[in-house]
Amino acid sequence: MHLLKSIELENYLNIKHAKLEAFKDLNIIIGPNNCGKTSLLRAVNLLSRIDFGKFGTAYACKICQQMFNKYGDIQSASCSIAEREKYLTKTSARVIFGYDKSEIERVLPEIFERKKNILNLLIEPVFIDHLDTETRKEQLVMKEEKTNALVSEHYSPIIWNEVKEKIFRHTLFCPDERLQSYKEKTIPEHINSKNLTGSTERRLIEFLSRIVDPKIIDIRRSLDLVRDVENEDFTTTIAEQGSGVKSLICLVTDILSEKQTKILLIDEPELGLNPSGKHAFLDFLFEESNQKQIFLATHDPTFVNPVIWNRKNVSVYLFSIVNNEFVKVDLAQSKQDPNTFAGYLPHTTSLKKIHIYVEGKDDVYIFQILLNKYLRSKFRYWYRYLNEIGIFHLAGDFWSHLLYTIPKRPYASIVVLDGDKRPIAEQTVSKYSTIEKDRFQTFDTLEELSDMTSKKTGFSRPCPVYCLQRSKIEDYLEPSPSSKEAGPLVADKMSKVPKEIEWIFDLTLKLAGINVQKHQTL
Repeated sequence: MHLLKSIELENYLNIKHAKLEAFKDLNIIIGPNNCGKTSLLRAVNLLSRIDFGKFGTAYACKICQQMFNKYGDIQSASCSIAEREKYLTKTSARVIFGYDKSEIERVLPEIFERKKNILNLLIEPVFIDHLDTETRKEQLVMKEEKTNALVSEHYSPIIWNEVKEKIFRHTLFCPDERLQSYKEKTIPEHINSKNLTGSTERRLIEFLSRIVDPKIIDIRRSLDLVRDVENEDFTTTIAEQGSGVKSLICLVTDILSEKQTKILLIDEPELGLNPSGKHAFLDFLFEESNQKQIFLATHDPTFVNPVIWNRKNVSVYLFSIVNNEFVKVDLAQSKQDPNTFAGYLPHTTSLKKIHIYVEGKDDVYIFQILLNKYLRSKFRYWYRYLNEIGIFHLAGDFWSHLLYTIPKRPYASIVVLDGDKRPIAEQTVSKYSTIEKDRFQTFDTLEELSDMTSKKTGFSRPCPVYCLQRSKIEDYLEPSPSSKEAGPLVADKMSKVPKEIEWIFDLTLKLAGINVQKHQTL
C-alpha cells in the first residue's frame, strides 16, 4: 500500500528543506547522524494530528478562504505544532503531502463522489477553476500561521473527516525511545493490554518461533513461552529473555494489535536485535507492507540489503552530504551486483584490508579480472593478497553521493573514476572539503599520488580520488569491446595488465603498507 507518493518539508525540526518522491510500500531512509531521518518520520506522523473542520484561520490562500466562508460543506485542515518543531524556532514551517489518488479511493471509494458533490455546489467560475486546479495536484499543503498551527494552504479533496478517521488516525509511530519505555513496562501486562485475537496471537507465536527459538509452540495466559523439547512442554518466562528480544516482542505486538494501521513509522528498527532477528523482522515488515505503507529510518546495513531490492515495492533514500539533501537511490546497479555495492553494504562492515572503489558494476568486473592478472604476475602467494582486496562500485552516476560512506583508516581505500569525470570529481571533493577537511584528495597524475603516499601515513592520509588518463576503463582494453557489458570478456583474454592500471594497483598496495618490490615473485 502506498497512500503517500511524496513529502516536501520546509523549516521543520532540523530540516530546512527536503523533498522525497516516488514512495513505495516499504521506504528505507538512510544517512549519517543528525541529517533529518527522524524528522522525516515525525513529519509524516503529523498526519495523525491533523483535524478537519471549520476553523478561524482556515486557508492561507485567499480564494480558498472565500470558498470556505461561503460554503458550509468545505472544511479546512489544522495541526498544532510546538515551538521546538520549527527549524531554528524562528521560521515558518510548511509541509506538502503528495498522496496517491487511486490508493485513497481504494480505501475510501466514496471520496470521488464527494468531490463531484463539492464541485456541484460551486457557482462562481473562479472558484470552480481554482478548486479543479488544486485537486489535480493531488497534495495536501500545510503552512504555519501566526497561531503556531499548520493550516491548509489550498483546498484538497482529502480534507474530509472520513479520511482522518479511516486513514490519518491510523498512523503508528514507533520512535527510538521505545526501548526505554518497554523496559519500564511489565512485558506480560503490555501484551495482555493489547487484547490480541486468536489469529493475531498465532502470528506473534509464529514470529517468536523464527526469532527467539524454533521450538516455541505456544504462549501461556501468563505470557510464558511454551517450547517443545523432545515432545515435552517446557516453559520459560519472557522476563528471562534479553532486552532486545523483549523490546522486539513488544514492538511486534504493537504492530499486530493495531490492525487498522495504514502508515507505519519505525525509527531505528535495529535497536537491541542480533543479525538473525533483524532479518526475521525485515521479512515480517515485508508481509505487513501489503496492507500498510511503512517508513524506516536506519543506520543498519542489514536493513539496507540489496538482495531484497529486487522487490518492486521498495524505495531507498540516502542523505547526500555533498548536495545536502535526500536523494533516491537508483537500485538498478545494486540489483545486478549487490555484493559490490558501496551504499552502506557491504564495505562498511568489510573484513577486507584494501578497498578499491569504481563507478559501476561492469567496472568492478574489469578491475577484478585485471587485479587477478596483476597479483599472479607480482606475487608467488598471490591468492593471499587477492583475499585482502575488495572492489566495490558506487552505483554508477550516484558515486558523488556515496563518497562519505567510504570507511577511514585502518582501511586503505582509493577511488578510481573514468577520466571524463575529472572536472566533476574536483568539484565534488572541494565540496566535501568544506565539510571535513582533507577527507578526500584528487590526483591528476600517479606521480602526485605516489608522492603523497610517501609523505603522509596513517589517519593523516586522505582517501585518494584518481581519474584515469583516458575517458573510460574500456579504452584500456584491446581489442576495444563492442559494448560496456563485453568489457570483462575482453579483459579476461588480455595477456598483460595496462601499465596505468598496474601502477594504480602498485600504489593501492602501498597505501596498505605492502611493499610490492619486497614480495615480488622471483
